[in-house]
Amino acid sequence: MAHLTTTQPYGQYYASNSKEHMSLRNAAINNFKPDQVFALKSEKSTDFVNQISDLGKKFCYRGMTSRVPTECDIDVNNPNIITFRERKDIINTYGAIDEDVVIKNAGMLWGQRDWTVQADKEIVTPTTARGELTNAGLALTADGKKLMLNRFQSEVLGEQIFASLTPEGRKALRVEKNKYEWFNPNSGELVNDGLTVLHITLRKLRPNKLILAFDEIKKMKLITPDKFAHNISEWDSAFEQARIEIELKIPNEYSEMAYINDYFIACLTTPVKSFCQEVSSLKTKWQLGTTMSVDFVRTQITQMYVNFEADD
Repeated sequence: MAHLTTTQPYGQYYASNSKEHMSLRNAAINNFKPDQVFALKSEKSTDFVNQISDLGKKFCYRGMTSRVPTECDIDVNNPNIITFRERKDIINTYGAIDEDVVIKNAGMLWGQRDWTVQADKEIVTPTTARGELTNAGLALTADGKKLMLNRFQSEVLGEQIFASLTPEGRKALRVEKNKYEWFNPNSGELVNDGLTVLHITLRKLRPNKLILAFDEIKKMKLITPDKFAHNISEWDSAFEQARIEIELKIPNEYSEMAYINDYFIACLTTPVKSFCQEVSSLKTKWQLGTTMSVDFVRTQITQMYVNFEADD
């Protein structure tokens, strides 16, 4: 069925002993060479994230990192009926996904599928009871093939992260191997869960949340009206988009009050006295305690700009 829904070779299941699988495995893992190798330093975090995002598209694990379930419902009468909810992007957010959630996801992929933190980290082979093997137990079902494909994609993610780090960085990750290393009791195989490896790497790479928020807001303040020939409507859209991106990355770290203040300050750099006088008057009312939401301020100021253009 995968052949009918995707042209991406890494989005299709191939038996592990097939020449197609071995060719893909060699390209993605055995012979893989990253464009850049990174030290676990905060100043490298953006470049690392960009590289892993690009690789995720190429090797088909981007969906795994951008749609991480943070909640799960399992039917008490039929444990094979599983509903994942509240999916979040682990790369483009900061601290929005807890470590135990990541490890629970690993358990759903490699282990018992009970949405718990599994201490033994033993890989569960596909079974008929879970609907992954045919009734005779001789072949994988569609669900079984999907499971094995997702496991391969997870393994690729983990191995490519290790390949993208310096020897010192890899050593730092291995200190926490009890969190990401899964064991196959039948074959003796050890496999690294890619999502858990990614979570640990991001935690070590990214700076303190307050520092990150400060840096992101600092970059946002460089979006000033003069960059848009003082067209307030165009500047407003860009400024608001930057605020949304900050909220997605670091929820609740840029308050509405701080944003409104920064919005007023930027508007007052416009070299048109009559427009600035109206903006200043609105800002004074806000400072004196008049309740104003972000949307209200934006609407009022962009309308001032439209009226100014009409009068002009």
